[in-house]
Amino acid sequence: MTGLSMLEEKLLFNSLLRLAKDELGLSRVSQELGIDMPTLSKYSTGKLYPSIKRIRELLPRLSKLIDPRASLEKSLREGIMEGPELNNVLSTRPYLAVWAAIELKRGLDPKKYSKILTVEGGGISIATIISMLEGKKIVYALRNTFVPRGLTEPCTPLHSYSGEPKSRAYITLPPKAVSKDDRVIVVDDVSWTGCTLTSLQRLAHVQGGEVTAVSVVALSRDILEKAKEAFPQLRYLLVI
Repeated sequence: MTGLSMLEEKLLFNSLLRLAKDELGLSRVSQELGIDMPTLSKYSTGKLYPSIKRIRELLPRLSKLIDPRASLEKSLREGIMEGPELNNVLSTRPYLAVWAAIELKRGLDPKKYSKILTVEGGGISIATIISMLEGKKIVYALRNTFVPRGLTEPCTPLHSYSGEPKSRAYITLPPKAVSKDDRVIVVDDVSWTGCTLTSLQRLAHVQGGEVTAVSVVALSRDILEKAKEAFPQLRYLLVI
């Protein structure tokens, strides 16, 4: 687990431990890790943490016990919202959003961006965690909302589904959200058509910024190849 700060290692440890506890049960995790159940319970609630040295020993062992990607995909699909939605994760297993944000951040060079651009909704949760860990400013666009002097971009999907009605959706970026010469990363939770990612990239360019990376938790397989072409610096965790 190289390249992580001590805070990130603690957050990652807590996320994976809580996932293991939920999926395998506290008793089995206790046996697998050789840690008594009362201590393990305190670790999972954040009331107590092992030393950083011990966390570094435990992280690889936790990674062998559970598959966070598979758990994240299942949680995206099952919950209060219909279809793959980060709100499903936030309502049931919010620690998986922390894991996802850390995994996305690992592929980003902090020297190559000064702002995080996202859109209202689940993307803000992921962007906020990355912002907290990197100390970068967040700016966010609004869906289907008029903003005086703001820039508006109609949603243009990378893929259209059969029988899908023509969309009149648009995304608006407030004025001065992105300045000339800003280096920006675009962050979102789930990209089903590529519409949001495309709009955010265009809006950043119009305001004079440079998009240095596009990071999304989950991406539809229907747009995967087109997304790779549209966003050369694309990073994603899941294809759904």
